Amino acid sequence: MRKLRKTGAVGQDGKLITIPRLPSVTGTNKPTGWNRWSAAEKVEHLLGLSLDRMREYLSWPADDLDPYRLAAQTQVIRVVAMVGAKVGDQARREREGRRTVDELLRKISAEHRSPEIS
Repeated sequence: MRKLRKTGAVGQDGKLITIPRLPSVTGTNKPTGWNRWSAAEKVEHLLGLSLDRMREYLSWPADDLDPYRLAAQTQVIRVVAMVGAKVGDQARREREGRRTVDELLRKISAEHRSPEIS
């Protein structure tokens, strides 16, 4: 990867094919407001590429790619998949939490409407 990053490749359109380098986003290295960023903002920050450029990388056919493009495409796929999985997991937890709260509210309101007679 280091050699590939150093030498680089030029695309047919004349743009340099860069292999994204991932910045650290653990512990105190997280940028300010990281937890409030959208998934798109997180992916753009991690890869240092715009969403349009990522789309371009993902549109390349995987067969017959040179090592530079294959490494760049693999890095984009890996980051997008990981952020997407985390967003999906977070959405699932939020849905389950809302469902639990709604169920508890229904039980409480049902208890208040029909108090038991002793």
